[in-house]
Amino acid sequence: MTTFSFSTDAPLAVKAGVLILPVFQGPEFGPGVKETGLEQAYRDAKLTGKKGESLLVTKRNGDRFASDAVLLHGVGERRDFDVPTMRKALGRVAPSIGRFGHAATTFSQAVQGDVGEVSQAAAEGLGLGGYRFDRYKSTNDHKPLKKVTVLGGKADAKAGRKAVRSADVIVDAVAWARDLVNTPAGDMPPAELAREAQGMAKAEGLTCKVWTEAELKKRGFGGILGVGQGSVNPPRLIELSYKGAGGSAPIALTGKGIAFDSGGLSIKDAKGMETMKIDMGGAASILATMKVIARLKPKINVIAAIPSAENMPGGA
Repeated sequence: MTTFSFSTDAPLAVKAGVLILPVFQGPEFGPGVKETGLEQAYRDAKLTGKKGESLLVTKRNGDRFASDAVLLHGVGERRDFDVPTMRKALGRVAPSIGRFGHAATTFSQAVQGDVGEVSQAAAEGLGLGGYRFDRYKSTNDHKPLKKVTVLGGKADAKAGRKAVRSADVIVDAVAWARDLVNTPAGDMPPAELAREAQGMAKAEGLTCKVWTEAELKKRGFGGILGVGQGSVNPPRLIELSYKGAGGSAPIALTGKGIAFDSGGLSIKDAKGMETMKIDMGGAASILATMKVIARLKPKINVIAAIPSAENMPGGA
């Protein structure tokens, strides 16, 4: 599991496995590059700061930086470098730097905007970019980052630390949602999705009720029953609630939880079937949202109702 922190250390002083610094097209060097003394090395490599143009320099005797390596990463035109672009750039870098264990970056200092927003986005980019679904692998050589440090100024410390705490919660929840979606449909029928919801609710302090097929019939939930009636895996309705604002009216959330969508009687072809396990992605996103809400504890009331069924024509 990756941990996240915000530091006011100078880029040269931070002791990380790899220090990631931005380079704009030109090249025009971003925060921290000049201090490392690596501008000429980047130019000598015939790099100009185009998106994806990177130079990795490991620490040598006499180098000014305390980290084990520095990655100068091209991000394109400065005028186009905003929060989403920064998040994507760090997300693309993340898979290749896991072996360093600890990554620190000044990327957030290169973006104009709210300190909290840009710091959170930087942490999320590195955290989510390193995601891999490896549940079914007998051997696994993937090495995700163990620690991510976002670097910023002393005046930004309070907002920065709050932001990376939020990023920690969001990265964990998004990774869980991705795991749910990536799990083969045979291992994630409606009942299993409901068990995942119950486990999360118990861990995070949410109220959870799962409606069984019998309860759905008793209450007249014909729609969800109709979708799932061709499958041997009966439907479920997952109800989650969070109370953070007393008796105020709740916000209602829902997400599609079709565990597998064969297309019913109009069976899809083989190519169309390949990704039908993702038809419960809406449900996964709402489950992850409720997990985030439970951890961040906003002053609101929220109810989530998630119908889950397997759309099969029979004999499943």
